Amino acid sequence: MTISFDLDMADMMSFQKHYVNTAPAMKKAKSLIAYIFPLFILIFGFLSFYSRHSRIDIYFIIIMLIISALWAIFMPKFFVNRTLNRSKKILSKPGNEVMFGKFEMTFNDSDFEVITAKTNSNILWSAIPKVEETENYIYIYLSQVSAYIIPKRKISAEEVENLRTVLKQHLL
Repeated sequence: MTISFDLDMADMMSFQKHYVNTAPAMKKAKSLIAYIFPLFILIFGFLSFYSRHSRIDIYFIIIMLIISALWAIFMPKFFVNRTLNRSKKILSKPGNEVMFGKFEMTFNDSDFEVITAKTNSNILWSAIPKVEETENYIYIYLSQVSAYIIPKRKISAEEVENLRTVLKQHLL
């Protein structure tokens, strides 16, 4: 079975967004940013204020709670947006154009071949740690952080079904 499609920056950024929102390491980083850091702000602020004034000021505690809550609400979104912007900047640099353009993938019994304008790769099925499917994409992972991105809107519904069958046959 062979499929062909064009991969563009929007497809690559969809993968980046999917990764940032689903990868365990990224979830852990977002949790640390959202909860652990505000807790340190509260503790440090309380100890700092208390050591200088030797009494607890309710207004100071309220201000620290508000700052911590705002941090917990807005910092994870800022983290995701900053990560995606950095990814886009890196992907836009010269030399990364090999990641975009026309892809042709041929799926065989022992491996699959990926042909682009500048590369030709054969990947054994045993080298694929996982496959994920979203509403718009199929991601064939090569490692925890990189994957072949197949935009379902750029191949026919029949090809999507055939691809699912091939992937289930070789990876489950």
